[in-house]
Amino acid sequence: MDFSSLFADKLEKSIPSWTEAFGKMSAKDLDEAELIAAGQTPADTKVKIDTSIPLPREPKIDGKGRSYGTGRRKTSTACVWIKPVEAERQEGSGTITVNRRELVKYFHQDPDQRFHAIEPLLVTKTIGNFDVNVVVSGGGYTGQAGAIRHGLARALQNYNPSHRAVLKPLQMLRRDPRMVEPKKGGQPKARKKFQWVKR
Repeated sequence: MDFSSLFADKLEKSIPSWTEAFGKMSAKDLDEAELIAAGQTPADTKVKIDTSIPLPREPKIDGKGRSYGTGRRKTSTACVWIKPVEAERQEGSGTITVNRRELVKYFHQDPDQRFHAIEPLLVTKTIGNFDVNVVVSGGGYTGQAGAIRHGLARALQNYNPSHRAVLKPLQMLRRDPRMVEPKKGGQPKARKKFQWVKR
């Protein structure tokens, strides 16, 4: 007995012809099939958006002409507002105020902390072009200087997105994740151990 011919007959009977298949399709399905065959996308299908290309950034300026940035370092948090100096209206003088005190008087101990705090203004060559008002809390002077640096860089980016090309390679827009490691139980410090005694 020829099994191959028997299976071939059953296979032909089970597969509908092209005319039967298209007869069962609706008019909408036929239109979509024609569009797909022509290489076009049906109107109903969702168009995939390429998310690899970032959208252009827009300046974020409030009604008073200020831009804002939040900065953090260790346990310190800084809220930074910048406002451009307008010579025509004689508004602003390019001063930097930290907790209602001048920058030099606030960071009076270490000049490196002052330099570290205003570094975004130096690299973007905008020092003296903005009045900077900072409210910072938490941590010590080193952490607060780092928080001001982070917030100032973000504020400059929000005022003029073209500054991002200068600030990002220098990692000024990145939050420094380094924190103090907590003390462990049964140890004098985070990593230090007590002296081991055999007996």
